[in-house]
Amino acid sequence: MYLKAVLIIALVLLQAGCAKTSVRYLTASDYDRAVILFDNGMLFEAREKAQGIQKQDPSYAAAAKLLSDINELSLRISRRHLALAEDYEKAGAYRAAVSEYNTALSYDPSIQYARNRAALLAEAIKEGKKLDAEQSKTASLAQKKNRREDKEDAETAAGAHYSKGRAHLDTKAYSKAIDELKLALRYSPNYRDTQELINRAVKERDRAADEHIKKGITLFQAEELDLAMREWDYALEIDPDNEVAADYRRRAEVILERLKNIREKQGIRRSS
Repeated sequence: MYLKAVLIIALVLLQAGCAKTSVRYLTASDYDRAVILFDNGMLFEAREKAQGIQKQDPSYAAAAKLLSDINELSLRISRRHLALAEDYEKAGAYRAAVSEYNTALSYDPSIQYARNRAALLAEAIKEGKKLDAEQSKTASLAQKKNRREDKEDAETAAGAHYSKGRAHLDTKAYSKAIDELKLALRYSPNYRDTQELINRAVKERDRAADEHIKKGITLFQAEELDLAMREWDYALEIDPDNEVAADYRRRAEVILERLKNIREKQGIRRSS
């Protein structure tokens, strides 16, 4: 059993090391490195890397969103360790409980309840005694209070993202609206009419982007390549992940580059 545990830890460390020494990681931008670390479960390293990205960096907005995802996942992991710590404490396994409380704190240092319980249990271990009924009752009340506050915090966060999402939707900033509304659902899965607003934002975004794509195609067929590219740029502003608009734009760029080369060759021939 011990050997198996050692092998698992070694495998995790090997995977973590591979992530940092891979060619993909070494040649990536700071943002892409943060994503690679995040995808490999290295939340602390990913957070540090993302926090180092400056406002003038083109990937700053993406890094900010990644940080939000990291913090949200860290909060979830912290709560799981907190629940496990409470189970260990109830079972009288104080050392395991202290370890889990400290792990919860490593993911979310703001949980004062976990810090207090870890200190109290550490003292009980040192003195070789069990917590009395009154101390356990106090712990139970603190636990309920902590959970209630967590729920209230989640509702507050969901409300803030919901308000931002609605504001972005009103100004037709569809992608921002969708991002904010999805964040609201992460904090509170059934918050008000958030899912309906997301569906509406997606529908309106797709329709608006499609209009510009079609205009671009019409201009492209009329050999107005610059104007066509402008329409596809509008589509990509509305929906940055629109592959249709991106593909048409890439094609137009290739054609323009070829035309430029042809004109340059013709100019050289005439001058000679």
